Amino acid sequence: MKLRLIAIFLLFSALALAGDVDSDSEEDALIDGYFKSLDNVLVNVDERLKELPSEERSKIEQSVGKTEHRVKQIFDNLFGILRGEGIDRTDVGDYHVPSIREKFKNATPKLNLDRAHVCVHETTPKFKTDLVEEDGWCQVYSNARLCVQKPDPESRTTVRVEKCCEGFDTEDFAHSGCSIEVEQRLSELLEVMNKTDVSATNSTIIMNEETEKLFVLPKISDIYEWSDGEILKTKEDVSFKVRARKAANGVMNVSLNCAPVKKSWKAIDGNVVEFENDLKPIVADSLLNVLKEPRFSVFSSLIGEKMRTYLETTTSATVFAFTDDVFNKMPDDVKNQIRDTSDCQNELMEQHFVDEALCSADIRGAVKSLRKKMIPTTILDNGTISVGGAKIVEADLFTGNGVLHLIDDVILFEKATPWRVMLRKFNEDLAAKLEKVEVRLPLTVFVPRNETPSSVKNLLVSGQMMTDFQGVSFLKTDAGSTIFVENGPTVSRLLASTGNTKVSPNVRIGCSRIVAPAIPTCQAMLHFVDKPLAETEGTVEQFLASTPDLSKFHSLWKQANLSKLFDEEETPLLTVFAPSDDAFSNNFFAKLERDVSKAEDFVKRHVIRKVLCGDDLKVLRDDFTRVTSLDDSTLTSSTNEDNQPTINGAVVAKPEKVCSDGVVHILESPMTSAVKPKPYRPRPFSRPYSRRVHYETNRDFLPLEVLNIIPSILG
Repeated sequence: MKLRLIAIFLLFSALALAGDVDSDSEEDALIDGYFKSLDNVLVNVDERLKELPSEERSKIEQSVGKTEHRVKQIFDNLFGILRGEGIDRTDVGDYHVPSIREKFKNATPKLNLDRAHVCVHETTPKFKTDLVEEDGWCQVYSNARLCVQKPDPESRTTVRVEKCCEGFDTEDFAHSGCSIEVEQRLSELLEVMNKTDVSATNSTIIMNEETEKLFVLPKISDIYEWSDGEILKTKEDVSFKVRARKAANGVMNVSLNCAPVKKSWKAIDGNVVEFENDLKPIVADSLLNVLKEPRFSVFSSLIGEKMRTYLETTTSATVFAFTDDVFNKMPDDVKNQIRDTSDCQNELMEQHFVDEALCSADIRGAVKSLRKKMIPTTILDNGTISVGGAKIVEADLFTGNGVLHLIDDVILFEKATPWRVMLRKFNEDLAAKLEKVEVRLPLTVFVPRNETPSSVKNLLVSGQMMTDFQGVSFLKTDAGSTIFVENGPTVSRLLASTGNTKVSPNVRIGCSRIVAPAIPTCQAMLHFVDKPLAETEGTVEQFLASTPDLSKFHSLWKQANLSKLFDEEETPLLTVFAPSDDAFSNNFFAKLERDVSKAEDFVKRHVIRKVLCGDDLKVLRDDFTRVTSLDDSTLTSSTNEDNQPTINGAVVAKPEKVCSDGVVHILESPMTSAVKPKPYRPRPFSRPYSRRVHYETNRDFLPLEVLNIIPSILG
């Protein structure tokens, strides 16, 4: 069976390629007949296999599969064209035998026999190698095609090259083959290129026309022979590293360091390869050795042991390096913080490394740093490349294990940036005032949007780096203020219930709202607020007791004893509308003092178990109907002709005194009696009114003459 299959495959392939018939149609008919016969043979084999026990069938299938693989191997060695899959068999269901004729016609890649002067060289080294994956690979170059095959782990590797025959060159190898006859010697070719000062033979010349740089490789070599990562050494004792990458069209792009191949020419005794960019030789055998130069002493000192190990072991990396002069131009406090904080230092330096070799031509869009953070890049109008805000001033310094670009600044990203540096970008005035303030890291900074208070310490919380405020009820600033924290404050739910979407804060520190996402810096977190944090002097009760103009209301507050309304362990946040002493007449105040019940009702009417800041009063206004005081009465809000907010008719004279557990608004007069909401009662079904009911209900609205005659009418 094996011999029959091999013989039929070889016979059909020879007939198909030789074309021993008079016309295309006759050839097609003949080949179709041969392939149908072969298909029938394989179908019969499959039918016979279905009748056998599973174990025996499995052994035969493996044998046929090996035979099929051997036939393909013969095809590859002879013609290099059959790349189809094997016969599709399954243990259950219908058996399907694909058309071998179809596979034969559609096999890729096909060999174009019309190409002129294309020679095929195939070698099978006598040693085994694990460097080539099973089944191998093919690479297409501008002047050749290279295939490496390894059918199975125990087989030797087969190297197959399709290239121009000796004495011929190409401009379009894939389509037209090698139609250019080589007639010039290397010296003559160089003379045509005006390179008369070079004397070389049996060599490969690499050059760049614009810079007129020229180097000589000591032997004749072709582009397809340069392996990715290989180091080429020239007669001038300089080296270049080969970079081979497959382009979108499938053709391999070859570069030496960062200079891609532009064109190549053949001579009788050598080759010439021209490159698009300046040919810059390798500057050192490794990136770590480049950084040992004196100008990189600071950069090198900031690299930790982890980074040194990486630079010693990597085979392909990119470094954006700044010189000592660049670092020394930074503010002293920034330099000191970078040097003194190891965690931030490591994060900062990892932002200057990329885990692949990127030439300047490869830097487009954003690149991923070794920190796994994307670094934005920009091409400026003058062609200069900006990486993370730092400009590349000297590009493409290639080494044995990567490329280095010289930059004019330190790449500062948020988390590795000293907090003072980041603060200057958002509030220079605050940053200047904090220059002489001693802080304790880690640190939380609250950055006001438009103003800077005189006490800047009230914007700092030392010893804590608050990323968010989950589970935080209170915080204490460096100025000693204890301020309540609303995480998803009640007022946002209140506004949502009324359909008002003008204000929907997630976090509020006292009456200062978080207005932008926080920015993490080196050991500090910047939170942005709409106004400075309020300086507090204690609780609501302590504020009432310490404010002379609120002595009368405080007296009533003590009588009311509101603490009995709350759990012992509960610290409620309150809003208190406190009338000033001038708001009380002597008789009214004396009346409240004599009656504890009335005093309690009065105080409860002026207290809300929610925080309402000054901005809330302006925004809410008509939507205030959802707010109720502690005595369950509804409050109403409006504004007077001076645009001052009023609560139940009382003008808010001094709004928003923030305390540690709430807010106090001082009123010009007591609030008028609030209307308590009536309990809901379902309306009864309507019934026809009796005449008497109708008469009694409407008699007050009828004329006197009509009323006098109604009794006689009703009888």
